[in-house]
Amino acid sequence: MHNLSLMGQPQFVSFCVFFAAISSGFVAEAWPRPSPSSNLEDTEYNTAGSHADDSDKPTAYDRSNLFSRLWFSFLDSIIIRGYRHTLQDDDIVNMMPRKIRTAHSFQRVSRVWERHFQKCKLSKKTPSLLWVVLKSGGWSWLPVVYFALAESVLEYVQPVLLDSILGFVESFSTDKPQPTALGVILAVGMFVAAILSSMASGQYFQTGTNLGIEIKTGLTSMIYRKSLKLSPSARRKATVGEITNHMSVDAERVSQSIPFLPLIISAPFEIALATWLLYRQLGPSAFTGLGVVILLVPFQGWIAKVLNNAKDKKLAAMDGRVRLLTDILSGIKAVKFYTWEESFRTKLEVYRKEELKYLARIGLTTALMMIMYSSLPSLMALLSFVVYAVAGGPNGTNGVMSAQVVFVSITLFNRLSKPIGRASQIIEQSISLNVAVKRIQVFLLQEEIDESQVQRRELLLQPSTKESGDTCLDHTPSDSVSLEKSNSLADTPIEIHNGTFSWVNPYSSPLPSTDGAEKETSPKTQTPTLSNINLKVLQGSLTVAMGRVGQGKSSLLSAIIGEMYKQADEGYVQVNGTIAYIAQEAWIMNCSVRDNILFGKPLDQDRYQRILQACSLLQDLEILPAGDQTEIGERGINLSGGQKQRVSLARAAYQDADIYLLDDPLSAVDAHVDHHLWSNLIGPQGLLKNKTRLLITHGIHHLSEVDHIVVLKDGVIEEQGDYQSLISARGPFYQLIDEYSVIERKQHEGSKAEIISDENDTTTTDGTRGGVMVGTEKQNGAEDDDNAGLIMKEEAAEGSVGWNVFKTYCEAA
Repeated sequence: MHNLSLMGQPQFVSFCVFFAAISSGFVAEAWPRPSPSSNLEDTEYNTAGSHADDSDKPTAYDRSNLFSRLWFSFLDSIIIRGYRHTLQDDDIVNMMPRKIRTAHSFQRVSRVWERHFQKCKLSKKTPSLLWVVLKSGGWSWLPVVYFALAESVLEYVQPVLLDSILGFVESFSTDKPQPTALGVILAVGMFVAAILSSMASGQYFQTGTNLGIEIKTGLTSMIYRKSLKLSPSARRKATVGEITNHMSVDAERVSQSIPFLPLIISAPFEIALATWLLYRQLGPSAFTGLGVVILLVPFQGWIAKVLNNAKDKKLAAMDGRVRLLTDILSGIKAVKFYTWEESFRTKLEVYRKEELKYLARIGLTTALMMIMYSSLPSLMALLSFVVYAVAGGPNGTNGVMSAQVVFVSITLFNRLSKPIGRASQIIEQSISLNVAVKRIQVFLLQEEIDESQVQRRELLLQPSTKESGDTCLDHTPSDSVSLEKSNSLADTPIEIHNGTFSWVNPYSSPLPSTDGAEKETSPKTQTPTLSNINLKVLQGSLTVAMGRVGQGKSSLLSAIIGEMYKQADEGYVQVNGTIAYIAQEAWIMNCSVRDNILFGKPLDQDRYQRILQACSLLQDLEILPAGDQTEIGERGINLSGGQKQRVSLARAAYQDADIYLLDDPLSAVDAHVDHHLWSNLIGPQGLLKNKTRLLITHGIHHLSEVDHIVVLKDGVIEEQGDYQSLISARGPFYQLIDEYSVIERKQHEGSKAEIISDENDTTTTDGTRGGVMVGTEKQNGAEDDDNAGLIMKEEAAEGSVGWNVFKTYCEAA
């Protein structure tokens, strides 16, 4: 029988030198670490709202040394805190590495993606997000792979030491027993090897999980950023449900798969190491078990194909279900009004049954694979022992099995079950990673808004104004601080020359398609939405674009902000200054009224109050339960249409932009509120009187006060000029005035009757057609703060786990 020999003198000396070097490194690493300095670059992500100071603050993990990380002692503080107090979310975050925070993760992953994307664009190849995921890991892969390999090696130190211990025990039945001290050293060695193996395993999963979270966070930020830059045509393809799935399901699958990738290296290494040690014990018969593994390779390929197909179809069904569910929740009021619950439930069940069918197929295939791999080591041991008994052992020895051969071989076969069992996990996770990455890649390669469609130049404030922090809108002598623009202020903030625009890109995207084929670059025949647009909007002027329904008024604003495609190469769109855009359908966030208006800017109480008054919101806030701290529901569900539009106007006014694009905001309010908004906000005497304003409207009663009028028909500017000249010309504008005057007179009379009716009841400034202010009047001038929120904070139980929980668990088990 061949025993695994112990170290000789040269090996012992080498080991001592190696141990001394490692110990010195440990001691050097054990010294306290200084706080890392801030080195976060000013990326686009940071300017979008991330705080570099918070994201760059070192955490308890970053301040820990090597010993603390190996033994996870940096978690002692949070364990003690959890024993004394209730843990909060911030306590957990402080324990995580700084590099997995959003700003760092986004910067790391997006930088690799952009470089790879540009390189593939030049070579006309399809970018590979899988390559980006692997590349963005960088040097962080090194500790993950190292600890995976260290765990594999330490797993087989114990069988080697067991072989030596059994040889030590058998030596006592011979004439030359080995020293007792050797047995003690071998026993201690097995104990130390088990501890080191456990430490390596813990570090492997810790570093792998951290790397997965880091890449997931970066991908989630990239998906969100991409969703904000999608072109109109791409936005129609990517629904909210699909984007949500990319950010939650697909990114999470990538995160879960990352720790399993190093096993692709460590598992074959572990199998090879176990096979070599078995060969030392059993001789050629050890290859019998390896032959069984090789025979199963085609079966593994078939399983991988089945799993990949099932996962694709399962995710497709899930996309359909989430898409439909999003539509249902968005229009839940109509669903309830028309009692469509059963109809939509039937449609949802179709998607859900399809999803469950493939989910069951995935589960059965995975279970079959796990059963096969878990029983494989026993089959390998049985066949190897049979061949050993028949053919003999190594170096021509007989096939008699001793305790040393049996115990060590069984131990090695049991150790071998781990990498073989992990093979099923590697296959499953690799398939999940491949499917998830492909889905995210398709989304990231969608067409974006072409920023070159519009020539932009922002106009900066004078330093004195910036430092003051006051950017008042109304430039009256009573203002404490006036708004001063720099000398570079252009006379024409908006200029369009020979502009022809459409919603479809006239040239196919130069990006490679997701299937690797090169797309066309020839212009497509598409009827333009806007044709031959020539328009100049002067600084500080009030320009009105009008026309019948569907003539291109809203499209004109979309062309100015760059959301339409410019077809004529000779034309251009130039915008000088920052833009505030108020859409025809008000956009409301699920937060308080004040947060909706401030939109991240610091509170200037004087300006804030003047804007509330100009937007006719003061009386509305008085009847809300918590005033401007009242939470607005999802999509402004507890506000009427007019209230939402006025909150949107207040938000835009508070941003103090250079240019205001107003897409018919007055259509959502009645005549008296219309008059208030015009007089106090939009009109020549309003807060925005010194701003450049381009207003879309169907109303005609304010046209005599505007500076410039543009008449659109079939996407073409029919006529433009000031009010008096257009009236005198008796052209298309005159015809519109004559046509709209009858309609507006009837609406104005109806609004007067409504005002009288409202005054007889409770006077509010709601002013919306068919809309009633939602809320209850404050009593005694104050309300409990609990009334401010619609979404209540989730209650969390505190203290120890009660015995009834353990009882319920035992009864269920």
